[in-house]
This record gives sequence, structure tokens and C-alpha cells, in this order.
Amino acid sequence: MNRETIIVGCCGFPTSMKKYAELFNVVELQSTFYDIPRRSTVENWRERVPSHFEFTVKAFQGITHPPSSPTWRRCRIPVDQRANYGMFKPTKEVMEAWNTMLEICKILKAKVCIFQTPAAFKATNENIKNLKTFFTEIDRGNLILCWEPRGASWTRDIVYDICRELSLLHVTDPFKELPSYVSEIAYFRLHGCPPGKRMYVYKYSDDDLKTLYEKCEHMTERVNKVYVMFNNINMLEDAIRFSKYISEGEFMKVLWGAEAIIEAIKRRVDFPTRKSDILEKAGRMKIFIKPDTRIQVASIVSKIEDKLYESPEDLKAEIEKALTI
Repeated sequence: MNRETIIVGCCGFPTSMKKYAELFNVVELQSTFYDIPRRSTVENWRERVPSHFEFTVKAFQGITHPPSSPTWRRCRIPVDQRANYGMFKPTKEVMEAWNTMLEICKILKAKVCIFQTPAAFKATNENIKNLKTFFTEIDRGNLILCWEPRGASWTRDIVYDICRELSLLHVTDPFKELPSYVSEIAYFRLHGCPPGKRMYVYKYSDDDLKTLYEKCEHMTERVNKVYVMFNNINMLEDAIRFSKYISEGEFMKVLWGAEAIIEAIKRRVDFPTRKSDILEKAGRMKIFIKPDTRIQVASIVSKIEDKLYESPEDLKAEIEKALTI
């Protein structure tokens, strides 16, 4: 297994930047999507990580998303100045936003920039025209530009033709589909698929990660590198587990069901303990008991008998019964 061809990271920092950079060699910056950061902030990011650490950058929503998108709530641009932003409109504001993004990428020494378009950006003639105009006219620097279209109107044939014409890489969640067009790299963003009950609310099983590795191996026949960027609620643990599997060929032990609940309680509660103490100290914790099922500890502990529990093993029997109720 080769960690040099499969590059694993997370979309955003699920832990401190210092700790994250000790675990991974790449991160996809999310904050650049919500608002354009100050230059001093960007310079600080670059200085705080090792020279080999790689940033990939998610492009500012002012290029891709209409001002009506709920994600704009986190943007500092005044509401009355947003009309000319988004949807790749051929406006001064959109082009200036890109030029700023290009400068950010240069400061970070980023190689890859990702454009995510919302389902509201449909495959209409006008949108396709604006998309083509934008990518034809911009200065790309030395960046690899990637596109993650959302919405059913973007069929594989349409995406393939556009990506090929504009030299864009098609970004996908590999559990939904493999990219229609790649070049020197492939770029995967994992949102929790096979899908959980809600998008992102998913913890990958060992079998899921084995399947993911097989998909990556298949892609390495076509590309030099595959970026695997976890974007689910459990992304830190899942990315660590996948990295370990790539490097060592085996998985860390993952706990499910009652064992997962007990392990979580042990981190917050000393034994012997009572039901009330567990609810107070660990009740708000949320734990995956199955890949697609995440529960609050209190929802299970509230069902157990109110008595003294001498040990985790003593409590486990009650938790197992509560899970069946």
C-alpha cells in the first residue's frame, strides 16, 4: 500500500492546526469558501505548518453560490452589495474575487483549488456560458482547478464535455460515482456515503474503507495521485483509520453498540457511578452505535435502572438491554 499516491486529509480542521499537521500532510481549507480571509491570516496559516504540508483551497462562494444561499450568512460582504456575486456571473466582483483567491493560493503554495457549485446552479445555457467564460478568461497561475457540481441536471456527459474543454477535474464522492474526467490527479470528497440518514452523519465501517481503498487503487491506474478528503461528521477518526489501513494494511479497532457507549462514558465518568452521575457528565455526548446511527448517550442511559454501577462491565449489561427497548 502506498501513501505517496493516496493523499488523505479532511475538509477543514477537526482539531487544532498543530495537532492536525502532526497527523496529516494535507487539508482542504473551508474558511476560504465562506469568506475571504485577511492576507495576514493566510500568511499565518502557512507559517504555522511544516514546509511539506499542503493546503488545497475551496473557492469563495462569491464566485459559485447565489447570495440567496444560506451559506452567505457567514460572509462579511454587506447584503446590499451582493447582487453581482455568485453563479460565475461575468462581473467585476466575481473576477476580483477570483484574483484574490489566486493570491491566497500563492501565499499558501496551494496546488489545487476546488469550485463547488450548488444544486441551484443548474445546467442551463446561461450558466454553462458563464462557467465557460469564467474559466476561459481567468489567470489560473499553476493551479489544478477542480469542480464539484451538485444537482441532477449535471449529467456525466455534460460534466465530461465541460471538464475536458476547460481542463477541470471532476470532483466526486466515490461512493456515489467516480469522476467522469481526471488528469494528473483525482480528487475525492467524502460526505458520508454510503449515505447515512442525513448527509454527513455517518461513520465509515471497515468494509466501507476497504471499498474506498479499492476505488483509489483503481484510480491510480489513470492518475498519479488520489486526494481523499473526508467531509463527514466523524472525519478525523475516519481519516486516521483510513491512513493506518493504507500504511499498515490493518484497521484500528472500532467500537459499535453498547461497547461504543461504554467507552464514551469511561472518558467522562469514574466508577463506581450512578445513573444521575452518568447523565450529568456524559449525557450530552453523541456516539455512533452503527455507521448510520448516532445517538445521544442520555437517550439510552435514561432507560437503565437507577442503582450503583461498580464497573463498566456492570453497566454494559444494562446498556445492552436499553438498546433493545
